[in-house]
Amino acid sequence: FEFAKKALPELLALQKGEKKKIRALYFEGIQGIRQILHYGLKEIKGKEVVGFAAYNTEQISPELLGYFEEYNAKLKNWGISIRAIAPDHPSLKKYRERDEEFRRDIKVVSFDKYSSETSMEIAGSIVRIMDLKNLQGIAIDNSVVAKTMREIFEMVWQKC
Repeated sequence: FEFAKKALPELLALQKGEKKKIRALYFEGIQGIRQILHYGLKEIKGKEVVGFAAYNTEQISPELLGYFEEYNAKLKNWGISIRAIAPDHPSLKKYRERDEEFRRDIKVVSFDKYSSETSMEIAGSIVRIMDLKNLQGIAIDNSVVAKTMREIFEMVWQKC
């Protein structure tokens, strides 16, 4: 009886035609960051990722920094472009030098106004929030949440 009582709200939601719950996935460690970066990528081939970039602190694993080359090459090969807002920080200089090659349109903001150590990307119906220093990330898989975050990004983009 208790099981049926607990399941009733979900059953009623299905009956009312609610399409999708928010799905949140937690990732941890270097492998976790690799997994979150690839989560949902196949669905956005030939499309755009938008977001807010973090600067590379000295605490980010050299292995992870090296992996970004492989990741950027995959995005390029799949025709995925990036539009982002990034802090003006020396750790990102090598990325800015190759923005055109990797189809990145980046608006750089002074470090005193934007100094995030956490990045956030909107890729299709997925919002990825990543703390690269602590090797943790959350992927929120929900088209409504992604749409809202994309709209916030667009408002900020227009102001930069």
